[in-house]
Amino acid sequence: MFGPASSQVDVFDEAVQPLFDRFINGDSCVLFAYGMTNAGKTHTIQGTTLNPGILPRLVDKILEHLRKSDATAGKQILQISMLEIYQEKIFDLLNKNNRDKLQIRDANGRVEVSKLSSYQVTNSIEANKLLDKATSAR
Repeated sequence: MFGPASSQVDVFDEAVQPLFDRFINGDSCVLFAYGMTNAGKTHTIQGTTLNPGILPRLVDKILEHLRKSDATAGKQILQISMLEIYQEKIFDLLNKNNRDKLQIRDANGRVEVSKLSSYQVTNSIEANKLLDKATSAR
């Protein structure tokens, strides 16, 4: 838990960096923001243009890793999906046509959200546009 004096960098370094290292090594990772309304979850996840939050920092870090590793490995891509769980319903924030059609299921030991849209991104600008689209869909 982080207090009001914590910076975006503090949160990323302590809460996300260890997960990033595990993710790059092949582990499945989940970062979950939970709290009361107006507690700062959206600010922590999104941040601002001048002070990016967890998600923009993470996307930049993944894309940087992919650029470096593409020279030595097969072509890897980053895809982004965004959902919201509200009153026990799952909402696809990037495709409003999927509003009430999503279900969480077990797919051979992996958690999967059926029919959740997914978009490939190659740079931070594309990722930030998707984040803005998801934010406006909330």
